[in-house]
Amino acid sequence: FPPVSCGRIPEGQVEEGGALAVGRLRSLEDQLTRAKQKIHSFQRLTGDGPGPTQEELRRRVENGVRELWYFVRSEVKKLGHVEAEERSRQADTLIQDLGHQQRSIMTDLYYLSQADGVGDWRVKEARDLSNLVQNRITYLQNPQDCSKARKLVCNINKGCGYGCQLHHVVYCFMIAYGTQRTLILESHNWRYATGGWETVFHPVSNSCTDRTGVSTGHWSGRHGEHCLVRYVFRELGQVL
Repeated sequence: FPPVSCGRIPEGQVEEGGALAVGRLRSLEDQLTRAKQKIHSFQRLTGDGPGPTQEELRRRVENGVRELWYFVRSEVKKLGHVEAEERSRQADTLIQDLGHQQRSIMTDLYYLSQADGVGDWRVKEARDLSNLVQNRITYLQNPQDCSKARKLVCNINKGCGYGCQLHHVVYCFMIAYGTQRTLILESHNWRYATGGWETVFHPVSNSCTDRTGVSTGHWSGRHGEHCLVRYVFRELGQVL
């Protein structure tokens, strides 16, 4: 293909089609310029190493950490020679100064995470991973035939606080996801909602909320078992 000219359109040059056509051309030109900049940024990341902005920020963070260590070492040594009544005041001042240093380093780290197009790449990777996990959960939680699906049954009415019980729900989801099973939550007479989980939150499945299946029993540990698996949490978090 012949090279594409990206020179600016001369001011006042209006071809056939009038100002509207020129406006569209300028918009396309700007989009092409931005695309070339992104391409060059990713080329620096993959081929020629980090760009100048990223390397500058990396050095700034490195210097900030080194200076923080020098500062802490110096100030802690001073505390050993301070009178007891002054030590508390000196410690408070030290904590405030350390807070300034920490915020400065965190700011540099943030800019480093966004330099040379890496921020856009990180957002894209996080979005792709989120979509992958969400789609997998949707697939596992809505089997074509609920009666034949391999299931993990969890009773969340555990003798602990609300946050603790939600942690166990997440733990159940992790086990179900890892073993490729449909999670069934048993929550009737739940201490935080006597009507059950579904009276407060959306159900964890749109089509499979019944624990009935081919068989019912405790999991023996074999990954490929086609049986209904039941997890019961005891007071100390033991699993049966």
